[in-house]
Amino acid sequence: MRRLLNIDSMRYGVNPTVAAGFSGKQVEFGVALQNSSDPLTRGKRTVFLKNEAKKQLVKLTRELARQINNTLSVTDQQRQELGLTIRKVEPTPVPVPSGKPKIEVIKIDGHRVTLRLSDVEKPKSLAKPAGTAGASVFSFVGVSPPGDFQNWTFESNVTRPSETTLSFDQSLALGTQVWFTAFWYNPRGQSGPATNPVSTLIQFGGLSKGTIRSTQTGTLKAA
Repeated sequence: MRRLLNIDSMRYGVNPTVAAGFSGKQVEFGVALQNSSDPLTRGKRTVFLKNEAKKQLVKLTRELARQINNTLSVTDQQRQELGLTIRKVEPTPVPVPSGKPKIEVIKIDGHRVTLRLSDVEKPKSLAKPAGTAGASVFSFVGVSPPGDFQNWTFESNVTRPSETTLSFDQSLALGTQVWFTAFWYNPRGQSGPATNPVSTLIQFGGLSKGTIRSTQTGTLKAA
């Protein structure tokens, strides 16, 4: 599955950046598995990291399988190539999402940033917008957010409006600026428009006034 998605993910209805993120999660699990199996590095910490990497990989694999199975343009032969179960009934077509997710930075703890995603039309609701299957979340480290989606880092898929915590490299200095964006996708794997990037700083001590910035310049387009 990983090899075929790396070659041509759009053929299977998967955004290239999401496919690259999936490949990265597989690499992370492979490294964690090796470290937890090697007698020289095996310990409670490496076993814990291996288990966490496995959970993330299994979760993302299931989400991608569901997305691919719900993509009408993907044939049964292509699903078979990926090792997916062939469904007998095609899903009902749904429109491409037209709205953008709302992103709020609600907590910063060193190199861990907690975001809350919600429907911009109903920010207090725990329900996704009608016709959507979830949201893909991306990050970027730098002073200015890039306009090309390929330069963003895929973080995770969020299947319902909720809080999600992202961890950044411990080598990043305090005060480093990080950006976030996201887009809704429907059960067919089609992406809606990306939300305007939101920014904050790596820091200790919760969330300070003036920490969050957003930009209205430029338009991000999912590949």
